[in-house]
Amino acid sequence: MGLDVIGDFDFASNVQVKNVESKVDVVVAENKRLADRENILEMRVKKLESENKSLLKKIDADQTEIDILKVRVAELEEEKTHRDEQNKYFELKNKELEAAKALKEHEFYMMNKVIESMLGRSIE
Repeated sequence: MGLDVIGDFDFASNVQVKNVESKVDVVVAENKRLADRENILEMRVKKLESENKSLLKKIDADQTEIDILKVRVAELEEEKTHRDEQNKYFELKNKELEAAKALKEHEFYMMNKVIESMLGRSIE
């Protein structure tokens, strides 16, 4: 049996071709939409990578500044320790001088008492 005997397949094949073409159009449209979406995402990725590089540079700069400040803090702590030691020395020296002053005042007081006793009257 030949195809001529079975019947006309032209109608069925035209419908199937239109269905396939319709599906192809849908797939092409979907591919275009996905390609556009992919381009948008690629641009966003590039933008984020650029921002990331910028932030990494800022982090490096900030870390350098932190390291410099740590050194400065260490220097200031060393200076503070030195000044604290000087203050302790001066406090002890001041106590020593106050004690010497008190001794001199006491000696002066006692000398005045001896002189008053020898003269028999008060010295002002």
